[in-house]
Amino acid sequence: MPLNFGSNNALDLFRDFLENVKETENYVRVVIDYSVESAIAGGLLCKALKELDIMFELINNLMEIPVDKTRQFLINTKVSSGGSALALAATSTSVVRKTSTGYVIGAPVLEEVLLNIISDYVIIPKEVKYLLASSVLARHTPRLVKRKLSASEEKFLGKLEDDDLIKKVIGPMIMGWNYLKPEVAVKYSVDLLVPKYFMRDLANEISDEVIANELGLPREQITGNNYIIRQEWYVKDLYYLAYLLMCIVDENGVEVLAATVLNPGAMVWYALKMYEYLRRLRTALDEFLAGDWESRGKYRVMHMEDPPPLTMLTKVLQNLGKLGRDEVIANELAGKVHVPIQMLSQKSREILRTEAKVVGGYAIFPSTDVLSKVGT
Repeated sequence: MPLNFGSNNALDLFRDFLENVKETENYVRVVIDYSVESAIAGGLLCKALKELDIMFELINNLMEIPVDKTRQFLINTKVSSGGSALALAATSTSVVRKTSTGYVIGAPVLEEVLLNIISDYVIIPKEVKYLLASSVLARHTPRLVKRKLSASEEKFLGKLEDDDLIKKVIGPMIMGWNYLKPEVAVKYSVDLLVPKYFMRDLANEISDEVIANELGLPREQITGNNYIIRQEWYVKDLYYLAYLLMCIVDENGVEVLAATVLNPGAMVWYALKMYEYLRRLRTALDEFLAGDWESRGKYRVMHMEDPPPLTMLTKVLQNLGKLGRDEVIANELAGKVHVPIQMLSQKSREILRTEAKVVGGYAIFPSTDVLSKVGT
């Protein structure tokens, strides 16, 4: 069954592609990028394929992809192996265009268009919608550095709010501020993180004015939109969940994060693991602020035996103004240098195919000398 090349409707193209797959080899390859957004979108797609009894394989775009005629879904990546492909990509405006191997469906909020399409095939549980919402927020972290959400992203989150799934609360950008005691919220908050209070038991009362003074910022600058899950779940704050998803990518890889969409119950284990990551983050933060690191171009190389997820550490230090927007924390241990792939641009990732070994969400280099070849 040929694809409907005369259609410019995303749902029609998706339906035609799936029907074509089912009527032929009933097998498709899903290729995802090293980002929370791509992993969650890829997981949602795999959930639909599983429900439709279509066999699939999920791989990341840094793996060696077989050169064959297998049909492919490409999520925010251009890597292909020769088979006809339907690519889903984040674009500035909604677009459907033909390519030499198939079609590209682009949208300002990839999570929204995919949710709308997949909802025609399977029921999407609220837990998966939490993951989609947090993947939107993840690309706007750290909050003091990255731009605000776009109007399209605000609209998408607004729909989830209208469905009574989440709640937007304006206030200090401290994770948990709206439902925890202030002294508890600042103890565990990563974005914003206040070094004096992070992972410390406090006896004094904390206010937004005290926090602003401690960070050396006007109170207005630490005020913003916070998004809270209305119902009881393993995580309450969607920005906290966003950082948890980034940690999963670092520690386990994008395929593991994608798998949580098929089994959201697994998030309970990762939520418990987050407390250990925060403990390690406190130690790493102290070491960095004490000057226990060395500079290698745009990398700040530390020597930690038990490091926290490096994407989280990098974003925290960027938020505190201790790193530039294009500077990244790397960790050298036993002669090997670990660099968080999430923090690298698409162009910088190309060198990883020849110069690094990829384990989980890290590119591992044989020495710091190689970092001069790797941009950020």
